[in-house]
Amino acid sequence: MKLPQLAAVFLSLGVGIAGVMAVEASAERARVIAGPSSAKALAHLISADDQRTRSVDSAIVGGWRILGVADAHSGGYTPFTAALAAAARVDIAADGQARATAGCNAIAAGITQTGDAWHAGPAAMTRMACPDPAVMAAEQSIARALSEAVMIELDGRRATLGDAAGATMMVLERE
Repeated sequence: MKLPQLAAVFLSLGVGIAGVMAVEASAERARVIAGPSSAKALAHLISADDQRTRSVDSAIVGGWRILGVADAHSGGYTPFTAALAAAARVDIAADGQARATAGCNAIAAGITQTGDAWHAGPAAMTRMACPDPAVMAAEQSIARALSEAVMIELDGRRATLGDAAGATMMVLERE
């Protein structure tokens, strides 16, 4: 497949030019390589969409590995496999900007957090065609957990996001 045809396929799948740094193609495989512009574009969209003042406690600022997440469809919490947990991460900035991935798409959300109260606006996510359906499902679940969680519990190097009923939505470990 020639590069223009490959680009057209990715565009038809919803992968925007701003989210694509390069397309690598060979006879055996093709993949989209996300560029830094995808995360920046998402951050801009979130910032423009969520104008209220955001802030987070310094205790949650920084990089976190995602150990598991509630499934976006069933709602049941499932720990990640070792390989998925190694790739899945969320970075939380002091201004409340959260960026996450499980290794394929970029996810961004604006967060306000004080004590154990957590509020996030809708999460935005790039729409790359990921080779592993499990990674795509995990990223959808991460986006849902970031935006629907209402509480956070800190316990040493771990943080747990939960819903209004107290059910676990995501478990994080400090990097």
